Amino acid sequence: MKIKSEQFRMTKPREVVLSILSSRKEHLTADDIYNIAKKIYPTIGFASVYRSLRLFEREGIVEAVFVNGKKKRFQLKKRREKIKIHLICTNCGKIKDFSGRNKEVKGFVDEIKKVLAEKYSFKLSTLEMQIFGECDKCKS
Repeated sequence: MKIKSEQFRMTKPREVVLSILSSRKEHLTADDIYNIAKKIYPTIGFASVYRSLRLFEREGIVEAVFVNGKKKRFQLKKRREKIKIHLICTNCGKIKDFSGRNKEVKGFVDEIKKVLAEKYSFKLSTLEMQIFGECDKCKS
């Protein structure tokens, strides 16, 4: 894990927060992380969890997704992807990552690149998108 700041110290609360994020695939709120962390490290405070998340976000270790005026959700940052698409359930708030390596997504992105280049003389370098709808659980 590459850290930008030389003044970064790995404290026990930060260790706990990182271990939670690295063991989960889903995007978690600070409350979710705090509730899990309390079971691992009972003396941890919510402020420590939140400060750790903000630090990790600044350092490029964690990505935050702010969904529709609701709480931020956090996830360990994966390698830098040029295509980042989040599928967000409008009912339960669940977030699923939609892979940019998928053939259908590549065709979709290629079409967007073409339109941007032809119509606006704009070269797309990175695409980040949030798509809202209902997840499997909520649409049933």
